[in-house]
Amino acid sequence: MSRAKLLPLDNPVRDYAWGDTERLGALFGLQNPERKPQAEIWMGAHPGAPSIARFPRGEGEGESQRLNELVAAAPEQVLGEHTSAKFGGQLPFLFKVLNAGQPLSIQLHPTKALAEAGFDREEAAGIPRDAAERNYVDANHKPELICALTPFRALCGFRPLDEIITDLSRLQSTVLSGPLDSLAAGGDAQALRDFCKWLLQLSQSEVNSMLSDALDAATHIDEPAFRELLSLHEYYPADRGVLFGILLNIVELQPGEALFMAPGHLHSYLGGVGLEIMASSDNVIRGGLTPKHVDCEELMRLATFEPLPPTQLLVQPERRGAQTYYPTPVDDFALALVDVEGDGEICDILSAEILFCVSGEVSVTSTGERVTLAAGEACLVCADAGGFTLGGSGQLARAAVAIP
Repeated sequence: MSRAKLLPLDNPVRDYAWGDTERLGALFGLQNPERKPQAEIWMGAHPGAPSIARFPRGEGEGESQRLNELVAAAPEQVLGEHTSAKFGGQLPFLFKVLNAGQPLSIQLHPTKALAEAGFDREEAAGIPRDAAERNYVDANHKPELICALTPFRALCGFRPLDEIITDLSRLQSTVLSGPLDSLAAGGDAQALRDFCKWLLQLSQSEVNSMLSDALDAATHIDEPAFRELLSLHEYYPADRGVLFGILLNIVELQPGEALFMAPGHLHSYLGGVGLEIMASSDNVIRGGLTPKHVDCEELMRLATFEPLPPTQLLVQPERRGAQTYYPTPVDDFALALVDVEGDGEICDILSAEILFCVSGEVSVTSTGERVTLAAGEACLVCADAGGFTLGGSGQLARAAVAIP
């Protein structure tokens, strides 16, 4: 098949309400004349918002194609024979720039088996895929890695149980007292599961009473968890998810640091900009801090309630020459940052790669083709290119199935 193997990408910007109107413009020069919240840049072939590949002169000047259609037309050439066979002719990852201007919902993602079962169940029930109550819009899992580009804050994984019990007791809420006694008496993950189920099933009047007591107490306690509770309430008043500011770990990342979120772990990204790579899925089960659908029963079935130290969430990067590689325990994706200074950085590839220029200006050359990327721009390198060479000055992100 004679065609270009190095293709610039135009990538959709999602305008979710929790985004920010300024930061992506400041970092990457993105225009925003309508002043909409710019929450995520999607780079990939997910049918919900696929990238658009632009063809060079000689292959239909001015023509372009959705990336999912390009992959479907030539999966072995674009993805590589091994990747195409393993992932059913689909690009298995979705790459994003995530810009959290305010906290995202408390959420988790399913395993592959649970996603397949949930998707089939909702399809059989005839629930439209765009219905508000739909949990599974596709049949894939969604493990994910977030690498900070700016200082980045998150809630993720449950705190040690004794810390949770101590801090909840300091809120002095009469609504909390009975369930808190049961949590302390049980003292294990099952007791925490029962407490969270109770929280998610509270009536709104009980939520209002609990939060009134909790907020009064929190204003007099100058500690991180209580400050977080107050902050969450500013964004989501009268939302029961505010209490997760006490239940979950607060994690702060500096640029270049990363978190990996496995299926089943509750989390919320609180603020900052990061590179996010995940299995190609948009399945989200929410537990609060959102006006969207919250499915208590499904969340209880999927969530992990064992306390999780933040150190177990952090990804330990590996330095490989000019590259910083972020290892994960999944086969769907890999991420590396490349510091480019001068010409001649040679990169072999094992599958299709999406390259995103984080800063500066970087040229990408492969099989006689050349693309120059400024900050905020991206391109696709097809697997049958075999590799590429970098030049210029800046930082480039490599998103792939595997990086040699």
